[in-house]
Parts: sequence; C-alpha cells; structure tokens
Amino acid sequence: MQIQEKAGLTFPAALRSVLRQDPDVVFVGEMRDAEVSSIAMRASLTGHMVLSTLHTNGIVETFARLVDMGLETYLLASSLQLVMAQRLLRRLCSHCAKPATLDGDLVVEFDLSPEQVTTAHHRVAVGCRQCGETGYRGRVAVYEVLQLNAAVRAVLRAGGGETAIKQACDDMGVVWLWQAGIARALAGETSFEEVRRVLAPTE
Repeated sequence: MQIQEKAGLTFPAALRSVLRQDPDVVFVGEMRDAEVSSIAMRASLTGHMVLSTLHTNGIVETFARLVDMGLETYLLASSLQLVMAQRLLRRLCSHCAKPATLDGDLVVEFDLSPEQVTTAHHRVAVGCRQCGETGYRGRVAVYEVLQLNAAVRAVLRAGGGETAIKQACDDMGVVWLWQAGIARALAGETSFEEVRRVLAPTE
C-alpha cells in the first residue's frame, strides 16, 4: 500500500494493522529501521512467517545489520529460520561466447583445484550484434544460503561476532557468493572477469 505520513499512515502503522488481521504469512518489503524490524521480529516470534529484504554484503553481515537496528542476538537466534544473499552476474552471450583454456593466472587467482580445471567449460566474452558487442546477454543469479542450525543459534545466543558466525557457517558447508560465482564461470554461464567485477573473495 502507499503510505501517507501526513494522515498517520506510516509504514510501522500499516504493518501493525496487517498483523492485527492475524495473517499466516507477512511480507515486509524492506527492514529499513529499528521500529519496523522490531515489529517484524515480534511477529515472527508469535508464529507468523515473515519474509523481508535487507541491504547487506552477505548472509554473515545480515546479523550485524539487524543488531545495529536494535535487535538482540538472542531474539535473532529464536526467530530467524533462513537467510539468503544474492547477486546478479551478466550471462555470456549464447551467440558469440567462445570456449577458452584456463590460464595459470586464473587458476591461481581463483584458487581452482585440478579437478575444477579438468572439468571446466570455460568460455570468454567476444561480442556480436545480438549482445550489442558486449559479450553478455541477460543475467544469472548466484546465491548464499544459510538455514540456521543449533550451532549458529548457539553462537548468536552467546553474542558471537561475524568471525564466529562465519566459522559456524563454514562448518555447515555454506557455499559463499564467491564460490557460487566461480561455479557459474566454470559451467560457462558467465566469465571469471564478471565474477571478479561483481563479487569479493570470501576471507
């Protein structure tokens, strides 16, 4: 709905009104301030499925962002079920992209294993009339997904920082955006240059 602050129809007021109707699922367009985030968190704790978006660099930074908005880590541990980050990479043009061998610099830069090198379908951008001479046409998404388990919840309840949360995610085998981007490049869907342009290596 369109908010109208002069009439008292603010985003938090609208959200409270929606929750009074006791919906099963609530979609909050964006958690942008402490008040909205607090209302959404309380709704989650009382049995509603709450879906929302947040501007962060990745799943680990999501927790710090919510804490910055005044939410307690023990509440996050009790209410959050799944966190997903995504980025869009340009897709190589299907008309002009050409196969190429992986040179040594790329293997070192992206820390590729021998198995990845031998099974790679590496392609590079060329450019044609179909793609406006860019070498790319369309987008392909890469994802970072964390379904909270007991270990991550324990870290949150203990007030653990980003380093501890990341370690718990690593122990779960979370695939980071950088790794997902490399997988897309190895599959020939995008280029390593595009991965380098959009994503940052996981530290």
